[in-house]
Amino acid sequence: GNETKTFESNIVDASTRVAQSTALFRLPVKDVLALGAALAQSGERAETGGTALFRAFTEINQAVIQGGRVLDRFAELAGQEPIDFAATFKTEPLVAFLNVLRGINTEVAAGADLGLVLGDLGLEGAEVARVLGALAKTNEELARTMALANDEAVQNTALEREVARGADTLASSWGRAVNAGRVLVDN
Repeated sequence: GNETKTFESNIVDASTRVAQSTALFRLPVKDVLALGAALAQSGERAETGGTALFRAFTEINQAVIQGGRVLDRFAELAGQEPIDFAATFKTEPLVAFLNVLRGINTEVAAGADLGLVLGDLGLEGAEVARVLGALAKTNEELARTMALANDEAVQNTALEREVARGADTLASSWGRAVNAGRVLVDN
């Protein structure tokens, strides 16, 4: 919240919808939060964004499963070979999605029609175009938010280890104090 251009409550609402919409794809919590923050910053309603993301991830998944022209197009937008794109989506779905968004942004900035680009991917509809278009335009912000989420996850893990060490030290100090108290009472 402090590092993004929206309120924590908006991020929580959007992240909840993202988690529901992408549950089949097992995104890590940090990715859900990054995507939720990006969605909240886009100004789209959480429900609308969640529906668009569900459609996008489902279409990518179908393309990965079935192969063919649509997979080739997703891979082209992502700047990867189809087999590499499929592997990326299977292991890091948000990275694959972000790569597609970059490609969409590049094509639209070069003059392509957003509706036609999304139509090639099986992603028709005004709401989907509005959400994915906004995320594509802000793909660098999404990448920054992902990096921030990754950094925070690493720092949080380090903090958890530090707290555990502190708790162990406190427990041992407490144990020594109790033992010293027993010695005093016994004497």
